[in-house]
Amino acid sequence: MYIVQNILLLIRDYIKRQVQIFQALIVNVVFFKSASYPTNIQTREFLTSGFFGKNSHFDITKIYQQLELSYKKLRKGDYFVGVDIMRNCLQSVYEFHSIDLLTWTPPFVSQNFTKRIGHRGHLGALLVAQRLGLISAQKRLATVSPNDIAQTKILFNNCSKELELIDTRKNSSILESPLDWHLSERLWLIKYNSDFIPGLEFTDRVFAEWNASTNPNYFSLNSQYQTEASDLLKSLGLPKDQPFISLHVRNKPWLNDVRSASIENYKMACDGLIKLGYFIVQFGTDEQKPVLNNKKLIIVQGKNTFAEFLTPYILANSKFFINTCSGPTYIAPLYGTPVLQTNSVAIGITTPTLSKGSIHLPKTWEYKKHKLSFSEILNSRFGYYEGSATDFHRSGYIELENSQEEIYNAAVEIHTNVTNGVTNNIFINQINEIRETLKSPVRGEISNSFIELNRDWFLS
Repeated sequence: MYIVQNILLLIRDYIKRQVQIFQALIVNVVFFKSASYPTNIQTREFLTSGFFGKNSHFDITKIYQQLELSYKKLRKGDYFVGVDIMRNCLQSVYEFHSIDLLTWTPPFVSQNFTKRIGHRGHLGALLVAQRLGLISAQKRLATVSPNDIAQTKILFNNCSKELELIDTRKNSSILESPLDWHLSERLWLIKYNSDFIPGLEFTDRVFAEWNASTNPNYFSLNSQYQTEASDLLKSLGLPKDQPFISLHVRNKPWLNDVRSASIENYKMACDGLIKLGYFIVQFGTDEQKPVLNNKKLIIVQGKNTFAEFLTPYILANSKFFINTCSGPTYIAPLYGTPVLQTNSVAIGITTPTLSKGSIHLPKTWEYKKHKLSFSEILNSRFGYYEGSATDFHRSGYIELENSQEEIYNAAVEIHTNVTNGVTNNIFINQINEIRETLKSPVRGEISNSFIELNRDWFLS
């Protein structure tokens, strides 16, 4: 009788689990169509994770509902609320498996670390953190799709002792079921000792520690690749051993994307840098018109060109890198290249510490001709929002792109930093006091020239 009762309980639990899976799938597909990106992820994971037919007391339906809620919060700029919900999701998985956070290190990293170029930058930061002793050192296994593996191999060719790349082919969602989250590092929250912290906050801590250390650059490119890339750039018009500046300006992937910028506003800065003796390499897998008409401008862009192959070389070898809020920001510092991130938005999180000499140049938010101060931005959703600004525009808020003069001044500023080997940021303590008060988790340097010109309202 006892055996029969237990068998019946197992059958009941099994049926209950399958019903919950089916309910979650239907709810996500039918009722959350507006959240198409997370829904697609969830649907794919249900189909490929192999969870069908398994039995567990772990409530995956609730986890996905909470994760969906966290995405919604983050999309609205409710950063801290969204992060707390995600953290609770991960902690519940670890508690379910009775894992000691202090002693456990996930052997895998989620495929999100290798899907996009910026995510690969965060993977680099993870490896640096291990070398610095900020987190436990362990060889990580990274799943990579066939489309991403070539560039990932170029970037991490000297990391064979710490990283092994696994070509996943068709099954791109292994270890993506919530029951397996403890087995792989999650990009949205990285395990940091006994806590989980967001990727940008993690990157900020790693580079702050790295910059304070005496360690050399941890990453280098294969010599054969360096030669091939250099020869290819030479064939495109860049003389060998010629100092150059790299430029990447984000196009609009969707309507009113606050991260986008107009390439025309970079002309004055590029003109000035060419007069200082630099070439300019404008690159990117998206198409964009040339910033100016000059034989010292080298164009490397477009999905069907050499852009993806040359990007690691360009970022590793340029004197400094001028960028907007996009993925290459987090690759260049791995090779010690200073970054000028222009038109920065969500400055509560997207202005982390990067390589030495790096600076951030923020966009300006305005409401009825009132320019929002640094404090006002960090105390609002604008400080943590990356996406379409349509809702903000309807409420009367607008974001102002950096002017030609602002970008030119910041370019001269970073050129001076690189040339002199010293960053003299007289406002950094005041900026970080405001960050501390308003709980901003990052500490990257804001452009001196921008603050000097706008201190009356920016620091008010």
